[in-house]
Amino acid sequence: MGDFEETDATLAPEGVYVCPHRDLKGHDARTCLHCQVAVAQFAAQAKETVAAQRLGDVERPLLSMNDAIRRRKEGFAAALWGDERHAFVRAGMPTQIAAHDGIGKSTLAVRYELTRLGWSGTDELLGMPVVPLDPGECVLYLAMDKPGQLIDAIARGFTSEFPKDQDDRLVIYEGMPPAPLWTSAGLAWLEEKVERHRVRDVVFDLVKDMINTNDPEQVVGYNRIMGRFGSRCNLLSLLHPVKPAGQHIDVLPRLSNIAGQGGVYQGHGSVIFLTKSAEDSTIAKVTQVKASSPGGPVDPFFMIVDREDGTVERVKDVDVNEKTERVLPAWARPLRTWMLEVADASGHVPSSTVRDWLIEHGALADDPKEKVVNALGTLDWFATGGSGRGAWWEVVINGGGS
Repeated sequence: MGDFEETDATLAPEGVYVCPHRDLKGHDARTCLHCQVAVAQFAAQAKETVAAQRLGDVERPLLSMNDAIRRRKEGFAAALWGDERHAFVRAGMPTQIAAHDGIGKSTLAVRYELTRLGWSGTDELLGMPVVPLDPGECVLYLAMDKPGQLIDAIARGFTSEFPKDQDDRLVIYEGMPPAPLWTSAGLAWLEEKVERHRVRDVVFDLVKDMINTNDPEQVVGYNRIMGRFGSRCNLLSLLHPVKPAGQHIDVLPRLSNIAGQGGVYQGHGSVIFLTKSAEDSTIAKVTQVKASSPGGPVDPFFMIVDREDGTVERVKDVDVNEKTERVLPAWARPLRTWMLEVADASGHVPSSTVRDWLIEHGALADDPKEKVVNALGTLDWFATGGSGRGAWWEVVINGGGS
């Protein structure tokens, strides 16, 4: 066949490559350089096309300054759960709730959406106002993890049938979507659901069922979902922290506790971390570890999760543990705030430093040792060095240690 010369690929009407040497005697596509180069070219083009579709690349118009001003006036970034200074959810900014199994993330998400729909009998949740959806707006709940339990939790408390004009305001998809959501087919499927049902809020339960959070390409795809739908829908993602440091209430949660890939949470306006009480499984600590509000994160607090009724209730500041009726002294919450600020990446604050703070603020002088221990135990802060929570606080109060 002679020396190889580059030639443009030629396609037959049915889209099959036609080699210019196909009529030569002994031509074999497996050994023909023209055929092999064409195959490589087409494979590279196909790979680029599939990659672009998989990541959901969509051309969007550029926004002018006036467009940005108008969008903000129309409610972009307005507080949907909270107020203008402190909010768990803001319009147009995806939100995450991170917690291990059985702590209450799905229960909290369900209560939030029922309140948005006006079906919870109140316009607030955990002591913060919730903005209701407009009458024609709907919620899409993707129950990818344990759909049977989720449906039971949503329907709990409702005995009579809904009026037809309200029946489809909350639509639930059971199990895994027909295609991974971060692929072109998955994005098209989600797009159709959002358009057909006039969806304003989307809940992804759980992120682990959407993507492999350790796969960089899938994490990029996840963020494309957030970007593609985040400007017109309010997105709430539930996920398991992959690092055990976020599991117990006695460790200060940080963004790095959520996932090894920072892209899993970096594109979100708010990240809420739930950690469980070692003493009482019905009590969870609520910590906002990321916020886009002018006033910063909501102050950490405790909530009681009633799994029988499917409800959550914020515990009052002066009664953090209702079962023991402990009352917090005035210095307790400032100490908590200070510890969050000075703790290192692992959540550790030297015991001697904490003791100095307690002495400076009169805690050890003005309050009996037992009251100090009870207050610290009630807030259920962290232990360090593997010595156990009680032993560590004993070191703080009595001196010594690190």
